[in-house]
Amino acid sequence: MALNKLYLTLCKLESIYPEAAFIVTGVFNKANLKTRLPKFYQHIDCATRAGKTLDHCYSKFRDAYKALPRSPFGKADHDSILLIPAYRQKLKQEAPALRSVQRWSTNLIPHSKTASITWTGICFVLRQTTTLTNTLIR
Repeated sequence: MALNKLYLTLCKLESIYPEAAFIVTGVFNKANLKTRLPKFYQHIDCATRAGKTLDHCYSKFRDAYKALPRSPFGKADHDSILLIPAYRQKLKQEAPALRSVQRWSTNLIPHSKTASITWTGICFVLRQTTTLTNTLIR
């Protein structure tokens, strides 16, 4: 009954927020969420209490997290779990690339900028714009 309620709640939330990433955690003593939500994946693969995996963490992302067992908090009888993202940044996956960039000499820069410009046309347009601006201001 509890799994059915959880299933209905998740279905409702997924229809309202289709782009959201849902993570379901909890103590599932004998229940298995995989039977009700086959698109969700269990991330905890280590024992959390008395040699059994009772604490579960589900999401729709396969192999998204790596579970590391940690000691229990305070007087808890369940081990705590540290979930680390399994994804490694692209920056850390690949070696840095060496690239060469060609720089222009300072002698070529002014020549290249002015080589394809017809200054007479630009001056004519500027004179026309100035005349129009002065007319509008008056």
